[in-house]
Amino acid sequence: MNRRPDNPAAALPRVANSRPSVEVLAGNAAQCRVALEEDFALLDRVEEGAAPAVHVWSCTEPAAVIGVGQDATVEVDLDHCRRAGIAVLRRASGGGAVMVGRGTLQYAFALPYTLSPVLHDIGASKALCNQMLIRALAEAGAGADLLADRSGDLRVGDRKAAGLALRRRRRAMLLHGTILVEAEIQVLAPALRHPSREPDYRAGRTHEEFLINLGPVDETTFAAALTALLRTLG
Repeated sequence: MNRRPDNPAAALPRVANSRPSVEVLAGNAAQCRVALEEDFALLDRVEEGAAPAVHVWSCTEPAAVIGVGQDATVEVDLDHCRRAGIAVLRRASGGGAVMVGRGTLQYAFALPYTLSPVLHDIGASKALCNQMLIRALAEAGAGADLLADRSGDLRVGDRKAAGLALRRRRRAMLLHGTILVEAEIQVLAPALRHPSREPDYRAGRTHEEFLINLGPVDETTFAAALTALLRTLG
């Protein structure tokens, strides 16, 4: 899964100096693109002085979403995605490649640094985000015993159930990520190559060996719980 493409000259263009918050590199996934753009629109508003905000969303269209500095030809099997009708997008935040679509749940926090002193530190910001996620997921029906890994992942034992990405601005930051709830891992796995960077606890395992679903989560309850938890900060 980690083989580089045979024709590097066919690589998709890397990030331009001036770029949109979400770039469509291949295919068409309007639901996903619009929802991701709303994540970054929340960050824009909070950067300009709006109150901290949460965005929770899901979509039915499959899409591989890569981080701002990643090369799609390294992280994604583009030929497989084209054959399977899977769109490829690039978001303007860090982190690794993820699959979104049926069986995944996405969230975003747009937070001003004035909300909490911990937001000035990246590791502490991830920990705060994951603390809220674990509590909200428990309220929404996830029964798994979730752990927060230092990489920013949420784990069940030694398997990954969720990951996050960051975008920092001068006055505010965006933390957003994807949670596996009822995803068809055997279907999404061929779309993503073995990651160019991985957390220590992955230990070279394949997607099928490494990823795990949490089971059904009530999206409305999850969103309400995150909103309530956000109000307790500051």
